[in-house]
Amino acid sequence: MAPPWAPAGAGVPYVALYLPLVKQCAALRFYRPPLRALRREAAAMFRTTVLRDALRLVTFEHAGSRRIGATVGKEVVDLAKTVGVSDMRSFLNRGEAGIKDAQLAVKSGSNRIPLADVKIKAPM
Repeated sequence: MAPPWAPAGAGVPYVALYLPLVKQCAALRFYRPPLRALRREAAAMFRTTVLRDALRLVTFEHAGSRRIGATVGKEVVDLAKTVGVSDMRSFLNRGEAGIKDAQLAVKSGSNRIPLADVKIKAPM
């Protein structure tokens, strides 16, 4: 007996062809990727977008003076010269303007000191 939605006179062969398609559609509708794969994808996206553009702020000592900077690879960008503040608290009080100035200083490529020549200190 053919189902009510089958064309008249279809019989069993029509149902036999249609059933795998129904199972395939049902499988696609309820498919959920494994949680591990989603976590891996989210972690990769975080590493490539967020961490790439993050400012890694440091307080360092160089040539007898204590300053703030941002690490870029194996160098430190001296933000005290470009942003105009000498300690981390003053820099953070500047808010978004300070962060934008620091990002511009990092992109400019000037005032860089090799990381081996500085001594990293406590942030505040």
